[in-house]
Amino acid sequence: AVGGINIPTFFKPDAPEYADLKSKFIDHDIPLLMDALDLGDQPLPLIWTGDFIPADGPTPGSTVYIVGEFNCSCVGCSNFG
Repeated sequence: AVGGINIPTFFKPDAPEYADLKSKFIDHDIPLLMDALDLGDQPLPLIWTGDFIPADGPTPGSTVYIVGEFNCSCVGCSNFG
């Protein structure tokens, strides 16, 4: 666990500084993840979040984002039982 005080920063869904990340995540990564979970033909949960962790990118000064966890609430997730 990480100790200390956490002061989260929230951005609006259309924040320009994360437009590229949002596009890649929704248009590329989510379909791959849904297929990997054998849920490719299912709708996304109504309420869900992906928590991203920033990491140093391959070139100096660049940043890549790693999904640390998904949180969702959906009646249709019974496929995992």
